Amino acid sequence: MLKDKKSKQLGMSYSTASNRLKKMLFYKLVKENNLHYCYRCEDEIESHTDLSIDHMKSWLDSSTDLFWDLDNISYSHISCNSAKSASSSMNVHPSYNTYTMGCRCKACVMCKAMYQRYARWVKKRKK
Repeated sequence: MLKDKKSKQLGMSYSTASNRLKKMLFYKLVKENNLHYCYRCEDEIESHTDLSIDHMKSWLDSSTDLFWDLDNISYSHISCNSAKSASSSMNVHPSYNTYTMGCRCKACVMCKAMYQRYARWVKKRKK
């Protein structure tokens, strides 16, 4: 009941609000330590909404120790980190699939839009 009351007052689920607050605090600390520059493109990360934790060396299909290694952590724009993940996967880039895996480059966003239009068209044809 208390969680529902908090969610109602916050206008979103309490867990969503709590995670957003943690990310805002994390960004503040990153910025205060002058670490708010993208590891991938070197531009400034201007908002907590665009900050992502980036593994400099991929840990996937490698040692899980790399995942936990704090010396392997840097910060990137979400789009830069997602593009890196999508392009290093087995997926063809650009595609709807790489979009669903997090890539937000213009080409993948366009693929998503095309896929959604196609899905609506198919749905209309079935009626």
